[in-house]
Amino acid sequence: MKKMALLYLVVAVSLLIPSRGLAQVGSGAINGIVSDSSGGVIPGATITVTNLGTNVKHVAQTNATGSYVIMDLLPGRYEMEISKAGFQTFSQPAFTLAELSQLRAD
Repeated sequence: MKKMALLYLVVAVSLLIPSRGLAQVGSGAINGIVSDSSGGVIPGATITVTNLGTNVKHVAQTNATGSYVIMDLLPGRYEMEISKAGFQTFSQPAFTLAELSQLRAD
């Protein structure tokens, strides 16, 4: 009986210890302000960021001050597109986002 209790205890404790093999990759983020050529902010613009390695897209909208934040991005190469009706679509050339980095893209 004591051996069985000890076995359960060992299993329970081992499940509580994090495994190095399950470590997560640190994600990054992109933030900025979208404005027009005269410097006026553009609320309601759509920002689409595409991971070129996985083709996963992340989409955000600018708020009333033209600001946006896109979080939980894996490290890798990305492209960004900003669009809003009545404005020409802007495409950002490919860029690299490093692990745990915070990139500012106005």
